[in-house]
Amino acid sequence: MLRWALVPALVFVLAFAGSLAYFALDDDERPDAGRAAAPKPAGAGRLVVTYSVTADNPDEGFLGSIKLDGSDLQNVIEPPGDGHAATNGSPSVSPDGTTVAFQRAVAGPGGGGPPFIYVIPLDGSKPEHRVTRGYAPEVDPAWSPDGKRVAFARQVNGAFDLFSCAADGSELTRLTDTPSADELSPAWSPDGSEIAFPRYENGLERGSGDLRIVTADGRRERLVVGDEHDYSAPAWSPDGRRIALLKDSRVSVAAADGSELRPLTPAGDFKETRPSWSPDGRRLAFTRDPGKILTMRPDGAQAARVPFDKAANGVAWVPAR
Repeated sequence: MLRWALVPALVFVLAFAGSLAYFALDDDERPDAGRAAAPKPAGAGRLVVTYSVTADNPDEGFLGSIKLDGSDLQNVIEPPGDGHAATNGSPSVSPDGTTVAFQRAVAGPGGGGPPFIYVIPLDGSKPEHRVTRGYAPEVDPAWSPDGKRVAFARQVNGAFDLFSCAADGSELTRLTDTPSADELSPAWSPDGSEIAFPRYENGLERGSGDLRIVTADGRRERLVVGDEHDYSAPAWSPDGRRIALLKDSRVSVAAADGSELRPLTPAGDFKETRPSWSPDGRRLAFTRDPGKILTMRPDGAQAARVPFDKAANGVAWVPAR
C-alpha cells in the first residue's frame, strides 16, 4: 500500500479536495492488473471519474466513465501491475467530449515518482500519453474552451506556478511567476480569455488561498476574493456568470466577480473536490471524502449521491456532443 506524507516529500501526488498529498510506495505485495479493454465510446450524460477500489489503496488508480446513476462503468486506465502502482487525479474532459486530460504518477519497487500531465481518448482507442516534458511535478490540467490548449500547475524551484501549452505540448506559456507562492487548479472562462485560480501567498502549508483571475496570456491579473478563508478549485459556469469553488473545502458558488459567495454543502470534517458543471449549467458534480460522488443544483438544492461503489477522488462532466 502507499504511505501518505507531507508536501515537501515530493515523491508522489494525489489532488484530493483541492489540496496536494504526497506518498511513497511501501514494499507490500500487490496483485497484478493490466490495461482495461477499450470500451464503447462514452457520450453525453456521463461522468469521468478517477478512483481506486477502496480509499485505503489510492495507489491502485483507475480512470473511467459512468452514467449518472452510477452504472455502466467503462475503464480506460487500470493500475499498471508488474510491481508498479499509480494514482490518477484531476480529470478534465475536452470540449468535444473525446479526450481526458489528467495527472498521473507512477511508482515502482524502487520508490515513488512525481505526477505529470497525460491525455487519453475517452473511448480507450489509444493508450495514455504524456503531454508535457521534463521532471518537475505537474498537476491540475484544464482544457481551454476551444480544445486547443491545456493549462496546468508545475512546480518550479519548490513552488507551483501556472502554465499553458498547446494540446500537443508545444507553445508553452508561463502564466504566473511567484517564487514564494503556490498557484493551482486553473479554470478557463467560457470565452477562453481568462483563467481563475487560487494563490497561496505563503505556500500550501502556511495559510489560505485567495481566488484570482489572470488573462490567458498571463499579462494581467486581479484579485477576486481573499480573506482568512481558503478559496480553491474554481470552475466557471457554462454561461460565464458564476464560479463554483471550494471555500474551506466546501463546495460554494459565487458571481464571477466574487460577490454573492455562499457555501452549498454543510460544514464538516470531510473534504470535497473541485466541482464540475453539467453542460447545461443546471447541476454540479463533485466528490467528498472518503470517495463519494455527489451532484446538486448550483443553488444547493436536490443534492443526490451517485451510487458508485468505488472510492472516487476526482470527477468531471462529459460535455454534450
